[in-house]
Amino acid sequence: MRRSQNPSTMNRQSPTPDADYSEQIRDIYELLRGEVLSLSPLILVAWGLFISMGGFIFHDFIDNIYLGLLFEFLGFLVWALHKYWPLAAAWTLSGGLIVIILIITLYSPWHSALWLLILPVGLAGLAVGRIAGTILSAILSLAILFAPADALPLSAELRWMTILGLWGVIGLLWLMVRPTLTAVGWAWSSYRRSEELLDQARDYQLQLQETLKEVQVANLQLQRLNKQARTLRLAAENAQRAKQQFVTNVSHELRTPINMIIGFCDMITQHPDTYGWDIPKTLLDDLEVIQRNGRHLADLINDVLDLSQIESGQMKLNREYVSLPQIVDAATVAVQPLFASKSLSLHIDLAPHLPLIYADPLRIREVIINLLSNAGRFTEEGGVVLRAWRSEDDIIVSVKDTGPGIAAEDRDKVFEPFRQADGSTRRRYGGTGLGLSISRNFVELHGGRIWFESEPGQGSTFYFRLPIEEVGEIACE
Repeated sequence: MRRSQNPSTMNRQSPTPDADYSEQIRDIYELLRGEVLSLSPLILVAWGLFISMGGFIFHDFIDNIYLGLLFEFLGFLVWALHKYWPLAAAWTLSGGLIVIILIITLYSPWHSALWLLILPVGLAGLAVGRIAGTILSAILSLAILFAPADALPLSAELRWMTILGLWGVIGLLWLMVRPTLTAVGWAWSSYRRSEELLDQARDYQLQLQETLKEVQVANLQLQRLNKQARTLRLAAENAQRAKQQFVTNVSHELRTPINMIIGFCDMITQHPDTYGWDIPKTLLDDLEVIQRNGRHLADLINDVLDLSQIESGQMKLNREYVSLPQIVDAATVAVQPLFASKSLSLHIDLAPHLPLIYADPLRIREVIINLLSNAGRFTEEGGVVLRAWRSEDDIIVSVKDTGPGIAAEDRDKVFEPFRQADGSTRRRYGGTGLGLSISRNFVELHGGRIWFESEPGQGSTFYFRLPIEEVGEIACE
């Protein structure tokens, strides 16, 4: 893994030369040296030919030829060395030019050619390095400054101008190379960063390809699962319709004979003289047992039908604006015999001026009857309190009993069909286990909610909430 570099840090500080960066600098010097050494032989040979043919350096034509040949020899020597010993070729080039410039200065009328020493110093700085160029400039400066007049018969002005030229070239070289190296550092850092980004892009591309393959596999699996789901849904719908039809048919088939049994039991127990002879009391007691169980079975069938219609979405509500106190009165009349038989109290506490509610009165009455019946069956002593009040845009009804309460582990079972708190509860207190489930569905069909609060040994309180859909505040006394 290449080490990533923070771009924000790169923008704030100069790049620190590491091994790769130093190698890059060396490569740049090698490139510059190669360019200088490649072009120098051609230039030297060209100058040699020009001087040999022109003859403007020395007065003697032969001396010009010798000088031209010296240029050409230096060019061939640099060319021969630069392929195998580039550094030696660079020093040969600089040293050879120094010798030629000194010859021209000392033995020709062109004494001012001394300032041409800036050329070998600049070439040394480019081809070898800034430090090498600086050292060469210092040596030449000392030689020019302290050379005796008979060895270097030049004026002090020319000497000082040449020395200034040498150091001017070195200064320009340092000024030019420094930003160049800085730019190279930035370029190298950018290159490294680009490589890292390219590697990341390749990794992301591979990950994307793998992800696309996984998505394709997942899509195929999803299509298969969708087909299976459609098949299972059709099977479930068919099973639901079959169950609905079975429940409906069985319930209707059972209702007729049960209603006949209940009817005959009512007629015999209420009018025993119809048959013209006295019916024994023991037989009447047995008929009352048959009558009571027949009604229980009829209620069970009605509950099963209601639950089946709710599950199939066929339960329809006949909603109208009704008075909640009237519904409560009808429900209390229906459960009064249960409370009277167990000597339990039933207290009704309705808030005054309750508004009309938009509901199915038959279904809401059944909810209240179920709650009161459950409370009466599970209460042995004390009684039940039914309260109703308005809370913002809802009416809340509560039924509180003094029964045994509901344990924490049984609370999830309360609203499940055919379930009660435990297996023995139904045998002890009776009931089908459908009342609360049906009540919850009726309340939710009205857009309401039903819940309860209970503590073992302290009784239970069941609540349900119905929204108020007003046509104007019509208070019910």
